[in-house]
Amino acid sequence: MYLKIADIVFHYDSRLISKNIFQIPYKYNAFCISNQNADIRFRFYFIKRENLQNWIPDFPIIYSGKMFSVHYEFRKCKKGILYILWNKKKEIVFSTLIWHNWKAIIVLNDYTKTHGIFTFEMLGRLLPFCLLQKEALVIHGALMEYDGKGIILSAPSGTGKSTHAHFWRDNYRGLIINGDRSLCRKKNGIWTGYGMPWCGSSGEYINRDVPIRAIVVLQQAEENEVRLLTPLEGFQRMYENLVLPQWDKDKVNQGLDLFDDMLANIPVYLLKCRPEAEAAAVLKREIDKL
Repeated sequence: MYLKIADIVFHYDSRLISKNIFQIPYKYNAFCISNQNADIRFRFYFIKRENLQNWIPDFPIIYSGKMFSVHYEFRKCKKGILYILWNKKKEIVFSTLIWHNWKAIIVLNDYTKTHGIFTFEMLGRLLPFCLLQKEALVIHGALMEYDGKGIILSAPSGTGKSTHAHFWRDNYRGLIINGDRSLCRKKNGIWTGYGMPWCGSSGEYINRDVPIRAIVVLQQAEENEVRLLTPLEGFQRMYENLVLPQWDKDKVNQGLDLFDDMLANIPVYLLKCRPEAEAAAVLKREIDKL
C-alpha cells in the first residue's frame, strides 16, 4: 500500500493489512495512491518478547520518559534508534526501530493484542521525527481552513482548541483539516499545512492542504482579546508544541531552523478567550485583515 501525505510517499506492507494483522482507519484510504518510489517505509517484524528483552540491555539509553501508564525508552543501536514501551511489570508492550537514515520505521512487535490499532497510533508519534528529513515539521495543534487561509490553533490539551475550531466550523464555515496535529511543509516557497491521518482523539482529518496564514495560541481567560506576538514570544509560546526527537541534537536544531523560517513568514497571535463563539468572532476580525 502506497500513501501520499504532504507530497511525501509512504509504503506499508499490505500483506499485513490483508491478513488483519494491522488495521488502519477507513478514512486513511483517502491518502492511497498507485505504486511510486517510497520516501519512507513502514515494516513489521515479529520478534518474541523474551528474545527482545534479552537484547535490550546491550544498547544504551539516550532518552526516556513516561507516557500514561507506561515507561518509554529510546536506545541507540548500530542500525538506528530503538523505541521501547514498558508496562509496570517491566514487560515490553511495544517496540520499533527507527532506521539510521530516517527512511524507515520497523515495528519489531506489538504485544498489546489490539490488532495493530496501537501500532497505528505509535507510528503517528514516531513519524514526525522521520519527516524532518523531508523538511516537514509537525506541530501539536489543530489545522483549519477559513476563506482559503490556513490557521493553526495551538494550546495545551484540555484548553479548548477543538471547541474553538468547532466555533469556526459552525459559524464561519471553517474546515477542520486536522483536529490535533498540523503537518507543515513548504510548497513552492510557501509554508503549507497538510492533512494527515493521525489526529489524536479528535477523529477529525481530511486529505487537503492550505497555505498557512496564521498561528494562534489559545489561553483561557475571563475576557476575549487577541494580540500579535513578537517572533521571540511566538517561539517561546510554541516550543513545547513542536514534535522533535529530543535525543538528537542535530535533528532538534533542524526542526528549530524550520520553525524559525515559519515565524519569519507567518504571524503568531495570542488569543485570550472564554469557551464561547464570541472568541472566534474576536479572532476572525484579525484574520480578515491578513
